[in-house]
Amino acid sequence: MKYLKDEDLIITASMLAVWISYLLGEAIGVSGVIATVLCGMTIGWLQHEVFTAAVRLRAAAFWQVVIFLLERRCNATSTCRRSPRCTRWAASDPA
Repeated sequence: MKYLKDEDLIITASMLAVWISYLLGEAIGVSGVIATVLCGMTIGWLQHEVFTAAVRLRAAAFWQVVIFLLERRCNATSTCRRSPRCTRWAASDPA
């Protein structure tokens, strides 16, 4: 990522690095989640040496949006399952 010049490409490469670390972790028989966390920590530790300030700001904004969307998705699913009016998940609920 140090040799990439386009900011969008750098952010995309950081996202792909984390995703690929998950797949590699699962492929070699270790926890993909732990591999993803380690990759994220490594990128975070080295970001000041590799990324410019502008890229770090844009990447932080990008990851905040991703986290927001994932949390909304998880909350919408869990709230819907708890609601007695919800028919969306009725077929998959064991109770």
